[in-house]
Amino acid sequence: MCCFRSERLSADNGSRVTLVNANAHGLFDDVQSDLAELNAINRKAFIAQITAWDGKKKTGSPKTGRMHFRPGAVYELRQVHSVGFFSDISKGSVQLDGAVADRVVETRPPLLKRKREGDLAECHSKARALVFHDEEEKDAEGGDETMPSAPRPSTTRSKGKLAAK
Repeated sequence: MCCFRSERLSADNGSRVTLVNANAHGLFDDVQSDLAELNAINRKAFIAQITAWDGKKKTGSPKTGRMHFRPGAVYELRQVHSVGFFSDISKGSVQLDGAVADRVVETRPPLLKRKREGDLAECHSKARALVFHDEEEKDAEGGDETMPSAPRPSTTRSKGKLAAK
């Protein structure tokens, strides 16, 4: 499942994770904007909510046992308990224990943000102009590089020196 949103519970003893289908991983930005436009009633069919309860820490900092869910990442959830529907939303819960670390596994990280084509056109206009200028020079020289050229002499390398045949 692909993480759509994650929030800590008010008692600070777990996280509520809203998930969508893992096929949305490649198109996460589009899916996220489309689901944000839907109202809560129409969004119910596309999401699932899992409550990941933190394991009890006996020693050390209480924040060390937490799992941080990142929007856009794909997670594999094992041993989900109390699976059912509540208000037409599929829900479940997972107990995160230190002894059993493989109940929630991140299989794919979130995709990196990419610039849109319009942003690239503005940033690289000088580079595009240089490429266009190079193509014009090749055309002016009379040339397409698809024409066969004269065979090159082959060279071999022996003991670090080049020797022509």
